[in-house]
Amino acid sequence: MFQECDSSPCLNEASCIDLINKYACICPDGFVGKHCEVDVDMCLKASQNLSLCFNGGICQDGPGANFTCSCPTGYFGEYCELEVNECCSDPCLYGAICQDLINGYRCHCRPGWTGLHCEDDINECLPQPCSQGLCIQNVPGHGYTCFCRPGFVGKNCEFNYDDCLLQPCPESHDCVDGINNASCVPMATIVHAAPGLTPTPWGLLFPTPAPRSPALPAEDLQNASQPTGNTAESIPGRKVPVTQWCDYNPVEEDFSYVGYSGDSYMEFEVIDLGTVSNISVRFQSRASEGTILYANQGPAISDFFFIKLFIEGGELQYGFGCNQEEGMRRINTTIQVDDGGEYVVYVRQHFAPCEAEVMVSGYKWLRSTLSNYWSGLTIQRTGHLFIGGLPLSYPAHQGVQPFYNYTGCIEIMEINKLKGFYTSKAIGGCNVDNCRLPRHTDSPTDPGTSQWEQSTPTLVVDGAVTPILGLTPAEACHNAPCRNGGTCQPQRLLSGAASFHCDCPLHFTGPLCDQDAVVFFPSFDGTSCLELPSLTSLLEYEENEGAPSSPEVGDVVTLYLTVKSNSSQGSVLYTREEHFGDRFLHVFLESGRPAVKLGCGGAHVLMVEASQSISWERLTPITIRYCLPVGEDGGHCGIEITVDDIAANRQHKYLFHPLSQVTFGPLFLGGVPSHSELHESAGQVTGLQGCIRELQVNSRELYIVDEAVRGRNIQNCDAPLCQHHPCHNGGTCVSYINSLRNDLYTLLT
Repeated sequence: MFQECDSSPCLNEASCIDLINKYACICPDGFVGKHCEVDVDMCLKASQNLSLCFNGGICQDGPGANFTCSCPTGYFGEYCELEVNECCSDPCLYGAICQDLINGYRCHCRPGWTGLHCEDDINECLPQPCSQGLCIQNVPGHGYTCFCRPGFVGKNCEFNYDDCLLQPCPESHDCVDGINNASCVPMATIVHAAPGLTPTPWGLLFPTPAPRSPALPAEDLQNASQPTGNTAESIPGRKVPVTQWCDYNPVEEDFSYVGYSGDSYMEFEVIDLGTVSNISVRFQSRASEGTILYANQGPAISDFFFIKLFIEGGELQYGFGCNQEEGMRRINTTIQVDDGGEYVVYVRQHFAPCEAEVMVSGYKWLRSTLSNYWSGLTIQRTGHLFIGGLPLSYPAHQGVQPFYNYTGCIEIMEINKLKGFYTSKAIGGCNVDNCRLPRHTDSPTDPGTSQWEQSTPTLVVDGAVTPILGLTPAEACHNAPCRNGGTCQPQRLLSGAASFHCDCPLHFTGPLCDQDAVVFFPSFDGTSCLELPSLTSLLEYEENEGAPSSPEVGDVVTLYLTVKSNSSQGSVLYTREEHFGDRFLHVFLESGRPAVKLGCGGAHVLMVEASQSISWERLTPITIRYCLPVGEDGGHCGIEITVDDIAANRQHKYLFHPLSQVTFGPLFLGGVPSHSELHESAGQVTGLQGCIRELQVNSRELYIVDEAVRGRNIQNCDAPLCQHHPCHNGGTCVSYINSLRNDLYTLLT
């Protein structure tokens, strides 16, 4: 039988279908016609309202359904959908900021440079900036220096030095400043005329030192006089600086949680930065305005970048800028932080591009708007770091004014990997003190009592908490009844009365944390946690030699614990990579069964769960083995869990992207402090109700309590509840259940 398709009538790889006395050609995309002989122009086939090429690209037809796009300058990609980032070639010189444009770029030069690529050094002495002195140009890019004639000071020799500061006058005389001299004349003959104001007798302008306001902005500092003491708002419409001159005398007691009183500040040396920097700060305040932290690149080049953490209108805000054109960009957290509560804030600052992220513990991350500004210089270090305010002499970036002095407590926990911002390491400061928790006072009407010390109706009698109706939960802690560093937590009882409970630090217990606790075998009551040194530091020491040794890349790490619990949920162990990294380890209970999550990096998270449950009757052994890849070529990430030495459950994944050596932060047992930042993929971290007796990292057995850095609400496991004598007024305590909570008592009267 004759087959019409035998002659291959269909062209261009079309399919031939044999029919009765005829055939049909099924054409591939891009061809038409009886024999698929016509090549369709794909560029003409496209709808008039739809271009196959983006951003003005020209479509060029190819064979069949194929086509190519000829991209205009500044774009690339298969469809011209990608913009060329001309800043990637670092065309801007001497640390200038490169702004990417369409088919071009713009260089924002640092002070002292000009030109298309900021290649030309500006001669700053040409406009004769030194009004009363000689101008000498500094090395390229670093401005100029004025050598002032006697009697003048200031960057441009614009201020006549007040010689009256050096030559006091007798009583009933006032001092009149001259040029490099001063004269004493009777006070009645002297008047002082401010611009636009009626002359006023000098003695009436500042008759007595005025009390300092904690929230006066320091505006226009360079044009203001430099007071030797407190000043008042004596000129209508103008707020004068609040920061005073004072000599820094290092305090004898060394501390890092520093109290600021509204006329205070601390100054620290320069800080090394990179393209990404991480900052964590703890603070508490009742003031609605205040500067927590400020740094820029130094007075000589202060327009290049700055960072500022501050309170405005009672809300925590973060401001930053990476060049003089942008001014201050800000992230308003909208979180009210002027309630006297303790807050921990984390900041991640990017300089290439110029962006930032902020998170207050317990809230979500907030990110700034995207920026197309890229720095042509890896920033090396800041100028001095200021906490709580600024000295009058420091020329702050004009874009971040006004500055408000801070009232409250601040602790710089960490900047990058730099810790220990103690008063002994400060290079300057004024009127600071150790930040103590509020104290109970018996005389709330004493005029010398501060707002932190005033008494409230909550009563603490013989170690017992007596709630009082009509008091709000927030007010219940104003007396600071918790002893030995305990943290007061307000609560509302079922009766409607406001009360509180104390979270006690390690080695203390009792309703007010006023009893010593000798702990051998730690128990956790759902509000407890223990903090141990970082997992990385534990891995760096061999058990027998006690000498530093780095674990081999790709080594398997083994953790062994014994746990008992009568709860279905709870975190057993948690640690996370430092500086907001993506790698973490979380061991927890899920429906009473041990489970573990391992963050391998990026969005890669592994999870395995045991099939056995743990109970309160006995300690259950749990073994965790994990491996994190390190290197340019990636590697295997794996996790394994074994409970009661029964067959292990495991999971692993190969990662193809480069991974650096991981550095873990602290190791937490039984829960995580509220100020710690948790990885969003770690799952819910809830307090454990149970006991952890043994912990072993590889071959090293840890003495959990002895090696703990700090803890909260830790007591001995299986200790009789009645040993704490909770009953009063002749009541007898009978512990009738092995519970870890303190609300299960029978009172026999």
